[in-house]
Amino acid sequence: MRSLYLSLAAVVVASTSALAQVHVIPNGLAATAGNSSNAFPWGTSASTFPGLRHMSVYDSSNFTAASIPGPLLISRLRWRANDSTSTWTGGTFTTGTVRLSTAAVDWAAVTTNFAGNHGPDLITAYTGPVVYLPGTGLGVGVPGPYVVDITLTTPFFYDPAVGDLVIDCDYPGGTNFVGGTLSSMDVQTTNSNASRIYASSLYPAANGMDLNHGVVVEVTYTVPPGAATGRPYGTGCYDIPRSFYELFPTAAAFDLANSSLTMVFNGSDRYQVVAGTSSYVAPTAAATIVANGDDLETVVTLGSSLNTPSGSTTGLAVCSNGFVSAATGNGTGFAPAVGGFLGFPRTVWALAWHDFNPAATNSGKVKFEEIGNISYVTWEGVYDFGGTTAANASTMQLQFDRSNGNVHMIWGTMSTIGGNGFLVGFKAAGGPALDPGNRDISATLAAGFVAGIDTRALHLTGFPRPVLGRTVTLTSTNIPAGAAIGATVLSFTKHDPGIDLTSLGMPGCQQYVNLDSTQLFFPSGGTGSTTLFIPNNPIYTGMHVYAQSAAFAPGVNPLGVLSSNGWDMQVGVL
Repeated sequence: MRSLYLSLAAVVVASTSALAQVHVIPNGLAATAGNSSNAFPWGTSASTFPGLRHMSVYDSSNFTAASIPGPLLISRLRWRANDSTSTWTGGTFTTGTVRLSTAAVDWAAVTTNFAGNHGPDLITAYTGPVVYLPGTGLGVGVPGPYVVDITLTTPFFYDPAVGDLVIDCDYPGGTNFVGGTLSSMDVQTTNSNASRIYASSLYPAANGMDLNHGVVVEVTYTVPPGAATGRPYGTGCYDIPRSFYELFPTAAAFDLANSSLTMVFNGSDRYQVVAGTSSYVAPTAAATIVANGDDLETVVTLGSSLNTPSGSTTGLAVCSNGFVSAATGNGTGFAPAVGGFLGFPRTVWALAWHDFNPAATNSGKVKFEEIGNISYVTWEGVYDFGGTTAANASTMQLQFDRSNGNVHMIWGTMSTIGGNGFLVGFKAAGGPALDPGNRDISATLAAGFVAGIDTRALHLTGFPRPVLGRTVTLTSTNIPAGAAIGATVLSFTKHDPGIDLTSLGMPGCQQYVNLDSTQLFFPSGGTGSTTLFIPNNPIYTGMHVYAQSAAFAPGVNPLGVLSSNGWDMQVGVL
């Protein structure tokens, strides 16, 4: 077997100084005020909280859409006040901490587990006093002044090609802040491609999270010469979507009125969706009115656990706009959209996502009750937003059978004159989900179809970056449970596009490297890894080493082998 380090060519990177540049995220906010504001992360003394922690996750597109592909060495962060005409005196947080990492998950799939959102390159970039500068707003609609300015004591190396950016701010509450008044921070909540997780009254545990919540931050960075990088290319096999949806562009197009479907749970990771096997059950006088308002969500407690493809839950989050989630976090949006649906971080049953308003005059209500093992969520004659007559009323019902995990979607008479369309579907927790395409539900129910957790392609990553003298761990994930052995292949040759492996019995798989050097691993919990040591010798600077992994999983294809994406490692000095 050929040694990985034989025949390495020398590439010397010129030691020129990199010029510092600035970029404001969310992208497009450099000269434009955000459309919202919030006290977190630095706009509150947190005197009534045990502490305040605010994690922001920014999609990599906030950099790449501005033609900043990276890699970047981030050295300074500045936060600005909300646009206003108010004046504040500022002060100092005696102790504050800022951590940065490449996100372990997509910005739209974050959870309230702070640690689970951080990637393996997590660093503490700053710990010490944080000054909030005094100032006066420059006017409504005019970006406010920058009020918190932190030079990182440990700069962070960020490569947008690898993932999203996490900025995690943390400070004690109580008497930690010394000073006077503070202004709220500038925030963008529309198309920000960002999310937040925050801990306040429950600190250090999270209180909650919000999607499309981007605190405005100015990032100072350099493009470092001689930087080591690790980047993916190509795709592994196989991505199999198991959500389903049908988007009806108008209310008049909805064709599921007076019909039903049943989702039969297999006790593990999926449903078999078939024609309905249950009928509408009218709410009794004992039913509780929930989500009784426009764009409102109510969490109801179940009498026993409900098992779903994403795990069990003891509560449901009922949104007035026609969908039910296994937990809060999917929001209360009124405009059905495929992208928003696939991006929901929580398991969701969209009975008919639509702009409903149960608070409208003469409208029916959203009701919840349990009879035996069945939990019923019913929209009983609920009006469209803006609806004024019975022609705007829709009646439909979700039935959750807690004894076996089966779910029934039932539609009665539905409005055909509402102001927007409907989206019907199911998506498991996590995300964004793979897009299965728009399904004609009524046409495919007779044959049935599968819904549940997406099957994700074998995926290879390498951390830390291949800096001289370091050991890189090459990790393969999404390995099927039946795979007993895997391998990482290393090479100096890159195939991009890849070589089609259909002829070997691996349809839909690609070969991205030559078979120069192979290391075996034994998977555990869907993950396997190998290591690669980078010699501490400057002659290797700038050299590329390519990697791809494989997993031997009987039944996945005729050969019983999966291949991953490729991983391109450029050796560097930092």
